[in-house]
Amino acid sequence: MQLNVRILVLLTGLACICYGLYIITLDESMLSELKQQMNTPDQNTKMLQEVLSILKNESYVLPTKKKVRKMTAEEAINKGVELKALKAQGKQDRFMMKEIFNQKMHVDTGFFIEFGARNGIEHSNTYFFEKVLGWKGLLAEAFPEEQKDIANNRPNSIIIDGAISDTNGKKTFMAGGVIPVGMGGIVDEYDKTREDKINSKGKVNEFQVNSYRLDSLVELFGIKHVNLMSVDTEGSELLALKSFPWDKITVDSVNVEVLLGNDERKKKQQEIEDYMDSKGYKVFNEFAFAHDTADIFFALKEPVEYTGLNYDPVVMEAAKKTCQFLAVFSKTVKKYQGDKVYRYDIQTPQQQQLLAKLVDQYHLDLWTENIIGQVDVHVPKSIDSTIKSKLTGIKHKVYIDDLQKSIDQERQYSISNMEKFKNDYSLSEERVFSDYQDTLVYQSFLESLPGAEKIYLGKTYLGAEVNGVKFGSGDKHIVFHGGIHAREWIGPATVVYIANALSKGTDSDSLYLRKEFTFHVIPVLNVDGYDYTRNPRGDRMNRKNREPYGGCIGTDPNRNFPFAWSKPGASGDPCSDAFYGPSPGSSKEVQAITSYIKSLSNVVSYIDFHAYSQLFMFPFGHDCNYKNKDKQDLMNASNAAVKAIKSVNGLRFRNGELGVKYSFAVELRPTGFLGGGFLLPAKYIVPAGKETLAGVVAAWKYVALH
Repeated sequence: MQLNVRILVLLTGLACICYGLYIITLDESMLSELKQQMNTPDQNTKMLQEVLSILKNESYVLPTKKKVRKMTAEEAINKGVELKALKAQGKQDRFMMKEIFNQKMHVDTGFFIEFGARNGIEHSNTYFFEKVLGWKGLLAEAFPEEQKDIANNRPNSIIIDGAISDTNGKKTFMAGGVIPVGMGGIVDEYDKTREDKINSKGKVNEFQVNSYRLDSLVELFGIKHVNLMSVDTEGSELLALKSFPWDKITVDSVNVEVLLGNDERKKKQQEIEDYMDSKGYKVFNEFAFAHDTADIFFALKEPVEYTGLNYDPVVMEAAKKTCQFLAVFSKTVKKYQGDKVYRYDIQTPQQQQLLAKLVDQYHLDLWTENIIGQVDVHVPKSIDSTIKSKLTGIKHKVYIDDLQKSIDQERQYSISNMEKFKNDYSLSEERVFSDYQDTLVYQSFLESLPGAEKIYLGKTYLGAEVNGVKFGSGDKHIVFHGGIHAREWIGPATVVYIANALSKGTDSDSLYLRKEFTFHVIPVLNVDGYDYTRNPRGDRMNRKNREPYGGCIGTDPNRNFPFAWSKPGASGDPCSDAFYGPSPGSSKEVQAITSYIKSLSNVVSYIDFHAYSQLFMFPFGHDCNYKNKDKQDLMNASNAAVKAIKSVNGLRFRNGELGVKYSFAVELRPTGFLGGGFLLPAKYIVPAGKETLAGVVAAWKYVALH
C-alpha cells in the first residue's frame, strides 16, 4: 500500500504538547513570513522556527466522510437546553441560531473560530455549536487560569494557549488577583478605563504569553472557510481581526464584543466597524447584554455560497487528536517530583496481604503484580515515610529514585531524537523505531505496509477511533494488539515492529505465516488513555481509559473483560488503577476488541502485549485449580516462544498460565537489570522487537501445525 502523507514531521513536545507525528500544512511563502516575524531571541520561538523550517507539502488520503445529521433550528435549541449547552453570556448563541444559522446550520460540517474562549464553556459563544451541532473549531485563550480545563471541555476543537494579535511570538499580558476571570488582556491594547479601575483596587501582574496571527493559524491548520468567528479580547479585537486573511477565506458571520461608554471606546468601536466595512461586511445587529458591554454582529454585504469542505479533515483530525493543545513548547506538568519506585521482596502470604491492604488504603500504584517474589511499587513523596514504617521488615531497594526525573529524561531524549531526524521527511523504519510514537503515527505507518488493509474496531469514550490493519492470505486468523494499559509504551512499539517484519519479510518463516494466517494488528487499543500519557498536560503514569465513573476517571480495560470479571487482582474502587468497571464489558475498548474477534470466523491465536516482567503467559491464571484441557498445547507453544526469545538477545522470559485456544499475554521488557519499568528507554525498542518477533514466530509456527 502506498503511503500518502500531507506532512509528516516528528515532534517531541515542540509546536504542540505531544510527541510523535504531527500533521500540518504550510507553504513556502507562509514559512518565510513566519520566520521573518519570529526572529526574537526567545528560546521558544527559536525552537518553533526549527520545527517550521522542516515542513513541506505532500499528499494524504482523506478519511471517509460521515453521514450528516438532520436537525431543525427548534430541535437544536431544545437540545441545547437539554444539554445545558447554551452558555453565551448575553444569549448570543440563541440569537445566532435563530437569526443567522436557522436555515443553514451546517450540522457536523460547520467551523468556528473563537478567541477569548475562556474555559471553553462558561460564557462561550461557540460551545453550543460544538456540543449540539457537532461543529469543529479553533479556540484561543491566553489567560492561564482559564486553560486548565479547556482541552477536556472542548474535545472537537484545536486549543491555542495564547493571544491572537498581529505577531507570532510573545505579548505582555496583564492579570491580577482583583481582575475577574476572563478579564485579562494584552497590556498595550487593554481598555484604559477598565485598567485604571483595576489598578486602583490592587496589584496587577504582567507576564509573557504566546501570541499568534490568525493568518498563520489558518494556514497551519488547513482552514478553508469559517461559518462563525467570535471575538472577545478585552481591547485588542481590531489587532486580531487585522491578522485574518480576509482576501483568501470567507467568514459567514462575525460577532465582536465591544465596550460602551466613553469617547475612546466609541472610537474603537467605529474603527472596528470601518475595518469590517472595508472587508465587505455590514452591521447585521447590535445589542448590549451588560451595562457597558455589547456584541456587534457582522454579515457579508454580498453572501457567498460555499460548497466545499470548511477545513482539511486530515489536518483537523491530527490537530484534534495528536495535539489537543498547541501550546508551543508547553512545560510539562510536574506530578511526580521526589516520588520513588521501590522493589519489594515479598516472601510470605502475610507480607503479600499487608502490601495489598496498603495499596487499597493509600491507592498505591503497583507496577508489577502483587505476588510472592519481586513487586515494584510507586510511592508518592508525600506518604513515603508512612509506607516505609508500615512495611518495616520487608526487604526492598530503590528501583527509581525520582520518578519525575526519569520522565523528564525520557522527554529530553525525544527532543534530541527529533533534532537527529529534523531533515528526514520520511516515515522510515529507522525513524519510527527510534522513539515511541503517537497512535496516529503507528496507524499511518501500518497502513503503509505491503498488503495492509485498514480495519476499524469502534470508538472510545472520547470518540477516538480504534483502528488497525490486517494482512496475510490464510483462512485462519491471528489477532494481536498493544496499549490496553496506557502507560506501557513498549507494547504498541513492539506490535508495530512485529507487523512490519512479518508483512515485509521474504524469509521462509514470514512467507509461510502470511500464507497460513491473516494477521489483524491493533497498535493501541486504549487510545484515550495512551494519548493522555503522551500529552505533557496529561499523566505519563496513567494506566486506565478516560471514562469517568464514581468520582474518578478511568476503567482498567484489561480487568473489564466479562470472563473472570471482578475476580482477585481487580478492584471495585473507581479510584484504583485496577478498577474493573461498573459492569462486565462496559468499556468501549473491551467492546471493540471482543466484537471484532467475534466477527471473524476462525481465530486461532490472540496476543495482548504488555509491560513489564518478561513473561509469556496463557489463560486462566486467575484460578490455580482451573483444569485447562489445552494446557499442554499452550505450554508447548509458549515454551517454543520463550526458547526463541532467549536465542536472540539472551533474555530469559518465563511462561505460565494467564474462546481462542492459543491466547497469550506477553509481558515485555524490562525485569531487573535493564531498569526503567514503564519508562523503558527507547533504545530498547528494536532489541525488544527482535526478540519478541522470534518468540511469536515460534509460537505461531507451532499453532500452524497443531
